[in-house]
Amino acid sequence: MHKLRTSKRERSDANPLSIFGPIGFIIIVAAVIMGVFVLKEYFTPVQYRIQVNTSPQGAEVLLLNREPLKTPCDFYIKTSDKAVNFVIQKDGYETLEENILLEKKDTILDYKLNEVRSEETVSMPMVPINKGLPSPAVYKIEESQDGGLYLLLENGIVFSKNNDDFTVLYRGSPSDFAITPNGIFIVEGNSKLILLNSKGQNKIAPTPFSMAQALCYSEKNNTLFIGCQSGLYSYNPESRQFIQLYKNIVGIAKLCFSSKYLYIFANEYTNGPYLINLYRYDIETNKLSTVKRKIDAAFIGRNKLFIAMQRGNDVEILSSTEDTNRFVSVGMITDIPLNSSHFLYVLNDKIYFSIFDGGLYSNEGNGFKKIDTFAHIASIGGYNNKLIIGTIRNGLIEDPISGNPQAIPIDVLTPPLYFLHSPDIPDILVSARGEGVYQYNEGKWINVLSFKEDIGPLEQAFSEAKFQGKKFIGTDRGVYIISNIVSNVNPPDYSGHSRNFLQNISNYLYDFSESGIYYFNNNVWERVDSNIPVGTASGEVIMIRNIIFHNNIIYVLTESNGIIIYSDGGKTASILKGTEGKFISAMCISPQGTFVASENGLYLIEDNQTITSLPCAIGYITSIACNNNSVYFGSSNGLFQFKSGAFYQINKEDLHAVISMKVANNNIFVSTGDCVYKLDFPIH
Repeated sequence: MHKLRTSKRERSDANPLSIFGPIGFIIIVAAVIMGVFVLKEYFTPVQYRIQVNTSPQGAEVLLLNREPLKTPCDFYIKTSDKAVNFVIQKDGYETLEENILLEKKDTILDYKLNEVRSEETVSMPMVPINKGLPSPAVYKIEESQDGGLYLLLENGIVFSKNNDDFTVLYRGSPSDFAITPNGIFIVEGNSKLILLNSKGQNKIAPTPFSMAQALCYSEKNNTLFIGCQSGLYSYNPESRQFIQLYKNIVGIAKLCFSSKYLYIFANEYTNGPYLINLYRYDIETNKLSTVKRKIDAAFIGRNKLFIAMQRGNDVEILSSTEDTNRFVSVGMITDIPLNSSHFLYVLNDKIYFSIFDGGLYSNEGNGFKKIDTFAHIASIGGYNNKLIIGTIRNGLIEDPISGNPQAIPIDVLTPPLYFLHSPDIPDILVSARGEGVYQYNEGKWINVLSFKEDIGPLEQAFSEAKFQGKKFIGTDRGVYIISNIVSNVNPPDYSGHSRNFLQNISNYLYDFSESGIYYFNNNVWERVDSNIPVGTASGEVIMIRNIIFHNNIIYVLTESNGIIIYSDGGKTASILKGTEGKFISAMCISPQGTFVASENGLYLIEDNQTITSLPCAIGYITSIACNNNSVYFGSSNGLFQFKSGAFYQINKEDLHAVISMKVANNNIFVSTGDCVYKLDFPIH
C-alpha cells in the first residue's frame, strides 16, 4: 500500500466552503463517523433469542461448535448469518445436523426428539417357547452343599434342585462362577465381577483385572480367587479389596481347591492350545510351586492328583498323592486324536476321561475302556453321586455308564436363534447356527433340518419357501428340499459364501444369493443373467444382508452400499434415496412408508421420495416388522412399538436385546439370543 503524500499548503484566498476548508473538514469527519457506525451495524453479529419449546427434558442442544446448551430453555446466539446449524443429543444419541433460518430476533425452535419415556411402555402377554430347541453349551457342572445343581452355559447360569426343572439365575456372557456364603460370584465378559444374592444382582467395581476366566472361593479364608490372562488376583468380600498375587502366570483357565492348596491351570502355550501347566499355591505361605508342565488334563481330589499326558497318539493317566509330585501310571488310552480338548474326572474311585468329539472312557483293570460316544462333550461333573456329562447343544447326559443314559434338556436357555426369511408364509422357523432348522408346531419346536458336522465356519440358514408342495430352505452352504426326505439341491457354481433368499415368483422358484440368481423348475436349476450385484461391482465387494420383494420390486440390503432397488426384473439398478453408502441392518415396508435402519440412524421413506430421519434412542436395530397400523422394532435395547409418531417399549423388564423377530398368526415371535418368546398382539 502506498503512503499518502503530505498536502501542499493551501492559498489564503481559498473558498471556506471548499472541501479542503474548515467546514469541509467537519463534514468529512462527520461522514466518516456515520459511515463507520453504519458499517459496524452492518457487520456486527445480531443477537437472536431462540426458545426451545418441545425438546425433551434432559436433552442437549449443541451448536455447530459443539457448545452444549441444556433444554428446554431460552438461549441467545450472535450471528451475522441468518442460518444456524445445531444437533440435539440425548442418552448418547445425536440427531443429524439440522438448519434453522432465523427470520426475526425472537425465534421459536419447535423440535421434539422421539424418545421412549418411562411412562410410554406397553405390556403384552408373553410366554417362553423353548421346548424342543437345542440347549446351549454346558461348560461347568457344580453341585452345592445343599444339593443344588448349577450349570455354567455360554449365555447364562441355570439352577436345578431336582435335575430336570431348571431356573435361570443369570443371563449374559459369564466366564465362570463360584458359590459362596455371600452369594454367587460371576465373572461377566471377562472383566466384570458380579454378586448374585438375596438382594439381587450387584456389580462390583472397580475391577483391576481383565480377561478373567476362572473363579474359586476359599471358605476358610473368606477369599475369592480370580484367574486371568494377566495373573492371579484375590478379592475379600468383607473389605471389598482386590490384591494381585502373581502377574507372571499367564492364561489361567481354571482354579480349584484341594484340602490344602489352590491349584492353578494355566494355558501358556500358543502353539498347543490344549496343553496346560499345573501350579500349586499355598495360601498360608503365599508360595507358588510347579506341579507338572505340558499336561492335557488334570483332576484335583481331596488328597490326590490325577493328570493326563499325551504320548504320541496315546494318552497316559497318572496319579500322585499331594506334596510328593511322584506320579505313577494308572493306565493308557490308545488312539486319541492330537490337539483336542480333554477332560478328566474322578467319582467313587472311578476315573473318567473324555475328548471333545465324544469319546468317554473309564478305567477297568489296568487299562481304560471306551464306554460310548457322545456328541461334543464340553464338561464332566457329578450330581447325586452320579456322573453327568455336559455337551454342546445336547444338554446334559446323566449316568452315561449305566448303559441307559438319560438326556436332560435345558429348555430355559437356548443358543442364538434367527428367524428365517419367509414372506407370506405363516410357518415359524428358526436357525441354530451349526445345528439345524427348527419349526414351531403345536406348542413345541421340531427339528426339520440338521446340519452335518463340518470343519470351518458353522452353517447358517437364512430363508425358506414353499414350491410344488415341497419346503425349500436356503443356507450359506446350499439349498435343501424337505419332503419325505431331506435332499441337497445346490445350484450350479454355488459359492456358498453369502446369505441367500428364496422367493416363489410366477411358476418358478428363484434363488437370490451373492453367488448368482437361479430359478428352479422340474428339479433343475438354471442361472439368470441379471445386473443385480453378486460378487463385486466396480471392484468393490458387495455384502448382501437380505433381499426383500414387494410389488415386483427387488430391494437388496447391503453392508456398505445402502439399498439397491430393481423395478424391472433386475435389469437396471439404482440406490434408494438417502441410503447411499450406509450399512443397512433392517428394512420393512409398511402402510406408513418404508422404514430403514442403518448403523447411524433410522429413516422413514414415503413414496420412495421423501426421506425423514426418525430421532430415537432405542439402540442398534436388528429387525423390523409391521402389523396393522403399528411397526415393531427389535433392537439391542429390547422390543419397541412405533405408533402415531411415538415409540413405546414392550415388556421392558423381561425383553432385553432382540436378535431376530417374526410376525405371524397374530403373534410376535422374538428371539433374544437365549430364549424364544411368543407375544400376543394387544386387542384394541
